[in-house]
Amino acid sequence: MKKALMVLLVVVFVVIVSNAYAQGPTIKAYPYLYKSPRAMGMGGAYVAIGGRTDSVFYNPAGLSAMPEDNWEVNLLGLSAEIGKNSIDFVNDLSDALDTGDLDGDGDEGDDQMRAVNDVLAQYRGENLHLGMQDLTSFGRNFGSMAIALGGVGTFRLDAMTHQGFGSNGLLEINGDLTAGGFLSLSARLMDGLYLGGTVKGLHREALVHSFTARELVEKQDNLSDYITDELRQSGDAVGFDLGLLYRMEDSSL
Repeated sequence: MKKALMVLLVVVFVVIVSNAYAQGPTIKAYPYLYKSPRAMGMGGAYVAIGGRTDSVFYNPAGLSAMPEDNWEVNLLGLSAEIGKNSIDFVNDLSDALDTGDLDGDGDEGDDQMRAVNDVLAQYRGENLHLGMQDLTSFGRNFGSMAIALGGVGTFRLDAMTHQGFGSNGLLEINGDLTAGGFLSLSARLMDGLYLGGTVKGLHREALVHSFTARELVEKQDNLSDYITDELRQSGDAVGFDLGLLYRMEDSSL
């Protein structure tokens, strides 16, 4: 009876926390630090499974499901993702910014402006995405306790072109580069019930801005300096995660 009550409390806790984080729609991509290829292959159903060091990004208690007596070592686990037409958009925009004086009036700016507007109109409404991530980690399950430590890096860039009449400008950019390290522990509380915790130290560089066509043309010669000096946001943070996992096969319930 005591074990059944414990399981019920765990279920209630998970439901309450899940609903708290699910409130309100958002137009931006769901924030994440690392997406495990294994978890994506399972359709995201990884919170109650675990068994790898990447469990720390879903449910740190899942470290206790790792095979015992062997170290798990992941070195340079790079993965990349590119949205449809993303590379074409970058190339077309670059060509537009290289447009010369087509009408012979001695001013390249107006010709570049028209070329940039044509490119933005061509890709209007498309979500253009680039992403890359890496996980380097070490972990081991000692039976009553499991440990994992390592480093993670994630780069994401989402862009969308608009009509240009509203507050979103013509080209909306939402990108970030995040890197840091983590240490995670998982321990068995009782038969079938495991508690895990993770501490992460992270640094993030972010760009959230809506560009106008004129802004892109006027800043093209020093665009990287403009982004770095005036638009870039950066910060450091420490995060803590807690997770519970109940494995029916490990219990006599």
